[in-house]
Amino acid sequence: MRRRAAATVVALFVTTAAGSAGLLANGMDAFAERACPPTPTDSEGPFYVPGAPERQQTGRGLMVRGTVRSTRGCTPIPGARIERWQANPDGQYDDAHRASMKSDGGGEYRFETDFPRRYFGRPPHIHYKVF
Repeated sequence: MRRRAAATVVALFVTTAAGSAGLLANGMDAFAERACPPTPTDSEGPFYVPGAPERQQTGRGLMVRGTVRSTRGCTPIPGARIERWQANPDGQYDDAHRASMKSDGGGEYRFETDFPRRYFGRPPHIHYKVF
């Protein structure tokens, strides 16, 4: 069974253990000539805890990578701190599925995790907070 993921994050790439991958944006060249709109603010929910441990893996099967970009000119932002959290395979939030990382010199990041599960009827999702 092939799983597909959808997101509204600029230049988010998703790769599954089965090897499927896709660019969920209109191509990197489209960013060069215009400003990038900021990602809309959403609720952190009740499970955000600051100071997640730095790590690039919290499970297996879903590879997520992306680029943190400026809203002006879409230039990459190196050294941005990214915190993320999600429900575990049982649909519960836990410390094992919290992590932080920094974007590299090109503003890029990459992590591997489990496929998020539904949580109280909400669709599967991963929370991000970028500093």
